[in-house]
Amino acid sequence: MRNYVSVWLPTWPTDRWCKSHPDKANGPVALAAAGQGGVRITGVNTLAGGEGLVPGITVAEARALVPHVLIGDADPEADAEGLLRLADWCRRWSPRVALDGPDGLILDITGCGHLWGGDGALLTDLSSRLDRASVGYRLGTAPTPAAAWAWSRYRPGRSRPMLGPEQTQEELNRLPVEALRIPMAQAANLGRVGLRIIGDLVRLPRAPLAARFGQELVDRLDRLTGAVPDPVTPLVTPPSWSTRLALAEPISRREDFELATGRLLAELCERLGEAGQGVRALTLTLYRVDGATQPLAIGTSKPSRDPRHLLRLFRERLDQIEPGFGVEVMTLEATETNRLAAEQVEAGGNGADLTRTELIDRLRTRAGNRAALRFASLSAHVPERTFSLRPVEEDAGEENWQTDGERPVLLLSPPEPINTDGIPVGVPEAFYWRGRRYHVGLHEGPERIRSEWWRRDPDAVRDYYRIQEIGGKRFWVFRRRGTDLDGWFMHGLFA
Repeated sequence: MRNYVSVWLPTWPTDRWCKSHPDKANGPVALAAAGQGGVRITGVNTLAGGEGLVPGITVAEARALVPHVLIGDADPEADAEGLLRLADWCRRWSPRVALDGPDGLILDITGCGHLWGGDGALLTDLSSRLDRASVGYRLGTAPTPAAAWAWSRYRPGRSRPMLGPEQTQEELNRLPVEALRIPMAQAANLGRVGLRIIGDLVRLPRAPLAARFGQELVDRLDRLTGAVPDPVTPLVTPPSWSTRLALAEPISRREDFELATGRLLAELCERLGEAGQGVRALTLTLYRVDGATQPLAIGTSKPSRDPRHLLRLFRERLDQIEPGFGVEVMTLEATETNRLAAEQVEAGGNGADLTRTELIDRLRTRAGNRAALRFASLSAHVPERTFSLRPVEEDAGEENWQTDGERPVLLLSPPEPINTDGIPVGVPEAFYWRGRRYHVGLHEGPERIRSEWWRRDPDAVRDYYRIQEIGGKRFWVFRRRGTDLDGWFMHGLFA
């Protein structure tokens, strides 16, 4: 049996506004925006609603009814962004949290209650934290999302928020037809023929009901009972592998974070080992006492389930933690896993490869994903185009390096011009490079290298020479041919 919690936030826009303006929110507050016929009220807080203000009236009417009301500017975009942050905050109770319109959330708490001592204890903790956050709410718990939505918004004031399976249909039958989440016009049509509560509809035959009021009404009834699926799409797809640690007291020291992370890693890696899986990406999420969350993410170049290695990577991130008044819950999620068979790293040289992998992971954790790259060969004629830098874990394939002639150990990119004192033809007897004069003792060449035929390259033809100056240094130089860029260039140095 599944279990869902509907969190209705009837005063969410004004609650968010009041938290953003704590020095102004001491009395009735209403939010307004331009609408048909002038500036109209779009939301009111509990105090303003208690004095008779409702959304839809003009600002002038609101001030006439409640002269001391504080009028703020409505900001639907900020409300939506705030609701997303609240949904992320609610993931401490369930990994499956979804938005439910502009004023609500749906939590799938199936299988989560035992972590809190039962579903009742989970709801109690949720209620107390929303109270401390000064957020107006109503909760409803039921076996289906539609029933939870109806119970949170239309249940009698003294009823418990939890709706058990044995009492679901009986209690829902007493609710008004608006609890089916149907348009107001359709609810009014039902009322005109005496169908005012859900029980009135349940007792009628389905075929005539669908013929007169539409199949959508019948589907809404079936969603209420679970006869028709009512899927909930969470904002974040729950990971296949996760662990959670609820702390007895909030922590704020780095040493405590490292110890708690080690415990989470040990538990997660043990489960990964049993399933023959290794982790490629991990996210450690810290839930603070003040309601803020902070994620810390790491990645590995190869699948791993070594808790010591993974903890070393997280140590690079622990200094980024901002604990505030303390962290009370920590979760660890493996967001990407791959198959990793058991292996004996002490034999066959695997230990050295593992050390190389760990070094790559630590470099990337410290300096970013481009901190560990490898050279890969490319099919090209021009020397500076024969290689590229690629992620080290990519398959290298066949290393088909250009070996038609001797190549320098250091290649300059781009080639640097040299001064040959205007020698028009042949190899110069001396040249200037980087402010120094070099006298040519020996030379070998030319080796002609052309650019690919499909490239429109002004640097298309080069004649390369291997030159040794009288002091023993060896250079790789070339002269451009047949272009306006004719001249001599230094391209590499031999050992």
